Amino acid sequence: MATIPEAIQIALAHHQAGRLQQAEQIYRQVLQVDPRHAGALHMLGVMAIQLGRYEVAVEQISNAIRLDGFQADFHGNLGDAYRGLGRPAEAKTCYEQALRIEPDYLEARYRLATLLQAQGKLNDAIACYRKVVAAKPNDAAAFCGLGEALVQQGQWEGAIDACRRAVEMDPGLVKGHANLGLAWSAQGRLDLACAAFEKAIALDPDDADAHFGLGMALQQQQLWEKAAAHYERALLIRPAFVAALNSLGAVYQAQGRLAAAVASYQQAVRHDPTCAEAHYNWGTALNALHQPREAVAEYRRAIDCSPTFAEAHYNLGTTLQDMGSLDEAAAAYEEAVRLRGDFAAAHNNLGNVYRSQGKTQAAAACYRKAIQAVPDQGDAHNNLGSVLLRQGQLSESLACFRKALRSKPGFADAYNNLGAVLQEQGHVVKALACYAKSVRLRPDIPEAHHNQALIYLSQENFAEGWSEFEWRLKCKDSPGRGFSQPRWDGSPWGDRTLLVHAEQGLGDTLLFIRYLSEVKKRGGALLLEVQPALVNLLKCSGFDDAIASGKGLPPFDLQVPMLSLPGIFQTRLDNLPASVPYLAADPRLLDLWKERLSASDGFKVGINWQGNRDYAFDRHRSIALREFAPLASVPGVRLFSLQKGHGTEQLAELTGPLRIHDFGGQLDEHRGAFMDTAAIMKSLDLVITSDTAMAHLAGALGVKAWVPLSIWPEWRWFLHREDSPWYPSLRLFRQSRPGDWSEVFDRIASELALVSAHRGGQTGGS
Repeated sequence: MATIPEAIQIALAHHQAGRLQQAEQIYRQVLQVDPRHAGALHMLGVMAIQLGRYEVAVEQISNAIRLDGFQADFHGNLGDAYRGLGRPAEAKTCYEQALRIEPDYLEARYRLATLLQAQGKLNDAIACYRKVVAAKPNDAAAFCGLGEALVQQGQWEGAIDACRRAVEMDPGLVKGHANLGLAWSAQGRLDLACAAFEKAIALDPDDADAHFGLGMALQQQQLWEKAAAHYERALLIRPAFVAALNSLGAVYQAQGRLAAAVASYQQAVRHDPTCAEAHYNWGTALNALHQPREAVAEYRRAIDCSPTFAEAHYNLGTTLQDMGSLDEAAAAYEEAVRLRGDFAAAHNNLGNVYRSQGKTQAAAACYRKAIQAVPDQGDAHNNLGSVLLRQGQLSESLACFRKALRSKPGFADAYNNLGAVLQEQGHVVKALACYAKSVRLRPDIPEAHHNQALIYLSQENFAEGWSEFEWRLKCKDSPGRGFSQPRWDGSPWGDRTLLVHAEQGLGDTLLFIRYLSEVKKRGGALLLEVQPALVNLLKCSGFDDAIASGKGLPPFDLQVPMLSLPGIFQTRLDNLPASVPYLAADPRLLDLWKERLSASDGFKVGINWQGNRDYAFDRHRSIALREFAPLASVPGVRLFSLQKGHGTEQLAELTGPLRIHDFGGQLDEHRGAFMDTAAIMKSLDLVITSDTAMAHLAGALGVKAWVPLSIWPEWRWFLHREDSPWYPSLRLFRQSRPGDWSEVFDRIASELALVSAHRGGQTGGS
């Protein structure tokens, strides 16, 4: 009979040859003779590992270690058993104990490296792999593992070197070729990447990871069909391959196959509901399908899966912004930039939301952060310039637009904005050149066409002006009515009904309502829709068909925006309808206010200084009340405030000789907007008003009025004129220097002194 050592050798021979049954029989015979034979117990444990019976392996190898705890391979194999049971902490302890017993036990160090790599402890894994390859430079598997860990850590140069050495030593290493492909892909060497993945696939056509990697490399080259084919092959091999489903969806989306893309993303999240990337991509596809609410839901799910997913917060913000949910959009962008301080696009879009909310200072700060993150970001320079332009910081905004154009030489919006700055600076020819360049770059840019129109009209170039003026209806800030009824072109409309609808500000309606008499000459039934504030005044003035907007409209057949009427009637200076008055004060109110004002002696002047402060360029129209001070020093003049709402707070701040009678709560409180004001204007000797609806009201009433204008006023006042072709009773006082009102009011005061002296201080209506 063989001795125990001889029996063990025979068993090992069977074991190594794969004759496990014979080997097991001999190991057990040895244990019958010597129950404390640690080697036999250990080998039974090794055999159990090979058969996947990990609990049995743990029991048998642990018993062997209790008998002989100084065998490094016992601890190493116990680590494998624990690893098979999914107990990595115990496995790690075993491998480390094996290495304490035998520091040169390279197999245990290699296994420890693979365990650490699987746990995501890449630095420790890489250190282990390096020790293995340093001691055993011809270990292809260790170099392959090292290369894979370096790929996972993004150390591309090191990964390429390790993977190359692995496949040079063992050209049949599928993982080595595949990881080499991943490293080449990351470095943008897509030709080399594709070659590496193709070698991996040639070695193992059923390697799903290699097909997936090749698909990604082809996708980066926008070779959509080939990429899709490899993703589809990977999914045939591994149907629940979530990354492949997600990437296949992205390819379908790039091909415009949105329904297929959505189906692929749905499969991905069905297999892994926590896949943030699939939820995110699904959201982008839903956006492309014009399903923003559903897209928002997917972006939110992506964020639930990965709260630090900055791009998901950003896309959530863009979708909410497009839906008009500005507060929610701002919150999403704020989180995106909190997560990624250098997220330039998110800073820029957050600035756009703040600007829409009227938070111009906060918007400017966002644009500056976007520029700090990406100095040549043209959009942020352009947006910052727009904010600075609105604030009147012309030099700084000019510099921003020029930087935007250096970053994006064909940036039509920036050329348009540059033109706006140059126009404000008085460089009209240069401004027109910028608008023209903007239109050449993007023929459908409405803002540039509209800005050209404003210059043409201010120059009394009506032929080009009215045509370009129609582009106003396509500008971003245009309300856009979207009527289904056809637009009236000026031809007779017979027995049909025409709707004329107001647009823009109250002053525009008061100016262009004059065209209604011409409109009525060409047809029958007419509807007039105006701002609710003007209904009472217009009905009092004979416009009986005035309807307040927002109240619903009776049926009609044709429609036309009111500001299109001058173009339809081909208005020029020689045919401009200038017959005034076409508005009237209520006779009862007129009698009432004439009586009240008759108690005041002197030359009675009504003043108005503040317009709508929410208007983008209100700084050009509204005037600080203190600028009116020279008028108070004119002998015999009494000043009466016609100001309502914003601006009245300046009355309480008055100091010095500027005394103004304030009608307080009596003005237009009970009878409707402008009703008392119209009667008071007709009872005064003169009205002096900034460029607001009050100037148009005075002109339409035929009241004598003087209008101080900035150096670049609204186009309606044209250029260089002291009179208004629209309103014969108005006189214009223009700035000679930008922002200088003192010189204007000194002139007005001098003229006022002459007029009031001529009248001898007597009262009287206009």
